[in-house]
Amino acid sequence: MPQYGINLDPDQHGGLPLKNADLSGMKWVRFVFQAQPHQARTIQQSCQFYAPLIDNYRALGIRTLLILNHQTFMGDEPWRRGTSWRSYAADFSEACGQITRFFKGRQVAYEIWNEGDQASESAVYVPPQTFAPLLSASSVAIKMADSNATVVFGGLVSGNPCSYLQAVTNTLGRLPVDAIGVHPYGKNPSGDNGILPYLQNIRAAYPTIPLWMTEYGDSQVAKPRYEVVDYYMRLIDSALRRSMASVVPVAIWYCWSDGMNPGFGITDANNQPKDRVYSTYFLLNKLNEAMSPAPSILPAPDPVMPPVTQPESSTPLPQFTHQQLINALYEAAQAVGNNPWQWF
Repeated sequence: MPQYGINLDPDQHGGLPLKNADLSGMKWVRFVFQAQPHQARTIQQSCQFYAPLIDNYRALGIRTLLILNHQTFMGDEPWRRGTSWRSYAADFSEACGQITRFFKGRQVAYEIWNEGDQASESAVYVPPQTFAPLLSASSVAIKMADSNATVVFGGLVSGNPCSYLQAVTNTLGRLPVDAIGVHPYGKNPSGDNGILPYLQNIRAAYPTIPLWMTEYGDSQVAKPRYEVVDYYMRLIDSALRRSMASVVPVAIWYCWSDGMNPGFGITDANNQPKDRVYSTYFLLNKLNEAMSPAPSILPAPDPVMPPVTQPESSTPLPQFTHQQLINALYEAAQAVGNNPWQWF
């Protein structure tokens, strides 16, 4: 059965519940890790800003999925200025590693980018061949900082996610992730344009990788349509439980409040619950938990290896930056005619 969650925005008025306990029973929260220039905070300061929230939710049994994207690290904006994506990937992955080291052991998972397969007001499109090295370098940095961390392929929103996934796979040789995030907006609970064929197509192409619905929802959660949205929630829940229970372990509704995105929230802009829509979502969460508590979907810990000690008389190993390591691997692979990114 899926573990349910909710999308939040700690940096937006109305983007959080008035009390942490309001989310009691949820299994996940998801939000963007924001830093300069989107917020007047460095990466370290943003870690300290989000830490109390993450720790409070963890005490309630709620895990956090952090979105790491252009709002986390803007760099020199290669998507806008045409500068080096290779340099950006190195700097972005270093930021990912720094964040992961800070939150190690706090039940935090990481989603690399958000809706990068389709440009929008809130999303930066990244061509798949360009996204591949960014994803690979970021995944390596996160796993080096915490081998138990879960890495999720940034939520795909276009109508043909398999095409984007395949292009990334062709570049890398494999997908260096623990799960694939999808945003099946516009998909009906049943029928040819339904959510099941959509998920089944991705599953057929990537049978060993779980699919996380890191966003799903309705853009018109207004009083005249509460009954419609309530029905939609129940049908999606039924479809996932009956046909996708082992395929989709996580489903995170978008979003908590209209203060985040007008019309999408299960509460209004003042955090007041929207009648049956609010109660139905929490009811479905509790029913799923009671019927079949979902197992842990974070990766199992790697075997503990004894530390490697260096003899006192040996020459100290040189220290390299992310950029130097990426450059060295890239040049070595090119020298022997291999795809440089399949090494990550």
